[in-house]
Amino acid sequence: MIMLTLGFPPSLNTYWRRTGSRFYVCERGIQYRKDTRKAAVMALGFAYEPIRGSVSLTLDAYPPDRRKRDLDNLGKAVGDSLQHARVFLDDFQVDELHIIRHVPVLGGKLVVTIEELE
Repeated sequence: MIMLTLGFPPSLNTYWRRTGSRFYVCERGIQYRKDTRKAAVMALGFAYEPIRGSVSLTLDAYPPDRRKRDLDNLGKAVGDSLQHARVFLDDFQVDELHIIRHVPVLGGKLVVTIEELE
């Protein structure tokens, strides 16, 4: 089991952008990917190997405020960032996704628990 504490992810509208038919990761998304990589290195060490099998993700979401947010939008940005950080090879490997909303905390945070499935 791997546990990472990340910042609250940017909304999908500020993680990705679209120009014509081209989609790309914008500045806030790139920074979130970098922060996710740092958290992975801190938890797993610099030379960790990515998980190759199916995984279960549990996201304990502590939003930064009481605004209404769709919880299902968290999974995409976090899965993409974990894949980019090479915690696993592809977010297609996520076979279980659990998202739990908690009370807001100053600045927001996301506690991610990653378990490899049999």
